Amino acid sequence: MKVKSMIVAGVITLSLARAATGTELACGAPQVFIGDQPNDPNPVVSVDVSYQPSLHAWQVFHHHYNGMVAARAQQYAVEDWSDGVHTRWAGALNRNRALYMIAEAGVDQRTGVGYYEERLYDRSRGNRLDVHLRAPCRLVVANPPPPVAGPALPVVPVVPVAPVQPPPQSTIQQNVTVAPAQVAPPIVTVAPVIVIPGVTGAGQYPAPPAPKPEEKEKAAS
Repeated sequence: MKVKSMIVAGVITLSLARAATGTELACGAPQVFIGDQPNDPNPVVSVDVSYQPSLHAWQVFHHHYNGMVAARAQQYAVEDWSDGVHTRWAGALNRNRALYMIAEAGVDQRTGVGYYEERLYDRSRGNRLDVHLRAPCRLVVANPPPPVAGPALPVVPVVPVAPVQPPPQSTIQQNVTVAPAQVAPPIVTVAPVIVIPGVTGAGQYPAPPAPKPEEKEKAAS
C-alpha cells in the first residue's frame, strides 16, 4: 500500500506541477484548522479547482451549504506562484489589502491523497495566520493527450441510377439464330488457246468461240 500511495502521489504531483493544458481537482468539504467557528451554519461543502499553466490562470470555487458560491478570482488579486515543484497562487483580498492568501494544490506524500490548501495572513498584525483549511481532492483532468486524426478516407460520390424499364410485350422478339447467306463463287470462263506449230509468244491466239445452235442450222442449209 505504501508503494502504491507513493506512485499515485508522484503521478498527481507531476500532473499538477507540469501539466501543459490544465489541471482540475474535485475536492470535498475542507477541514478548518484555524479560522471559522466549528458550528458554522453555512459551511463549505465542496471546492472546485482549475489551473492552466500556459495562461497562469486559476479558478477556485467554494460551494457553501446554502448554494452560494465564492469565487477566489473575484475575491482576491490572484497571481500564479507555481514553479517546477509547487503548484500555488497568492494574492491580497480586494476589499482589504492587508489580508493576504497563499493557496496550494498538491499530494500528501504519506497517504497519496490530493489536497487543496489555503492560508490567510494578516499583514497588519505581523503576518498572523488567521485562516488555515485543507480539502481532500481527486484529479479530474490532467494534461489530456490531443486527439489523433486518422487518415482521411476517400469520399466516393453516390450517383443515382434510374431503373431500366422493360420494353412492351408486343415488341419482345425471340432470339433466332440466322445462318449466314451462302454466296455462290464467281464463274470464270477460260477460252482454249490454239497453238500453231513453230509459232511462240505472240503467235498463240485464243480459240474462237463455239458457234451457237442457230448458226449451225444456217450453215447446214
